[in-house]
Amino acid sequence: MARISAAKLDGRRHVRVSVGFQPAVTLLSLVADGLGAKAQGVPDRWRRAVRQAVGESAGELRPVFAPHGLWIPDCLCPDPLDDGAIGSQLDRMAQTTAEDLYEEVVANFPGGLSPRWQHVIDDPRGFVAAYTRTLARVWAEFEPVWKQSRDLLHREAERIGAASVTGTLDAALATLNHPISLADESLRLPGTQNSTIPLHGRPITLIPIVSGSAASIYNVEAESVWVGYPVPGVGRLWESGVASAPVPGRALEAVLGVARAQLLRAAERPLTMGEASTILGCVPSAVTHHCRRLEAAQLITRTRTGKSVVVRRTPTGDQLINLLATP
Repeated sequence: MARISAAKLDGRRHVRVSVGFQPAVTLLSLVADGLGAKAQGVPDRWRRAVRQAVGESAGELRPVFAPHGLWIPDCLCPDPLDDGAIGSQLDRMAQTTAEDLYEEVVANFPGGLSPRWQHVIDDPRGFVAAYTRTLARVWAEFEPVWKQSRDLLHREAERIGAASVTGTLDAALATLNHPISLADESLRLPGTQNSTIPLHGRPITLIPIVSGSAASIYNVEAESVWVGYPVPGVGRLWESGVASAPVPGRALEAVLGVARAQLLRAAERPLTMGEASTILGCVPSAVTHHCRRLEAAQLITRTRTGKSVVVRRTPTGDQLINLLATP
């Protein structure tokens, strides 16, 4: 795990940021996808494996993993900053008392419990046992993949760490597969309806998830906020079973990704979108996507000149190049 404290954002704001490697968050993402609660982009072969591991417990878990209604009581959530053995996490969850579970469920549904949550309250021990048993079964299948992802996870911690100490964390978050942004002391998450979470001084834990390209899980607690997102490179991991090695000495690629780093370097002079497409070897729609991410991070601007849209690097983009780019 890498811990980064007091990361500087846009020269004015500071926020405490940590990177956590807790695999239980990935397990929740896998089960959420497998039971149809929330699509996470998990490959079909692993979705089938998860469903097989869940087996007869699927019905018991429906209250938590209901379609379009994923909600997990805090007492059954993992500790994202505990990167120890997952067994200790499951043991802690298994010790959840009926009273603690009851209090959280009732507080979350002040208008009254649905029939499926009433079932949980009627048999809290059975529900907790099914929940922890399911996570243990999925882990038994998934542990080898998690071990293969270690290089990706540590590389991501280094990327966030580099962005934090160089004041470019905004840019690093904006270039995620599911971009996260910080504005007005609030955290904004992507989705069909964007969620904005006021931080009120609470620290943020970023949790790279090794499940699918659409992974997205977050939890807001009284003292902290944690956000799970797809670890960069997870697609290559699924395809090959191993993470590709980073290009030595390429810190800019580590922060922005290869295509966006290449585009930012090329924008030392004004570029038309057509020129950018040729440089990247991408279709125009892909170039537009990369430009939007860099523009959101205030690293480039796009202006229309006649019939062309021209890309220019901003002073912030120049600063990032000077800090991180290598010949």
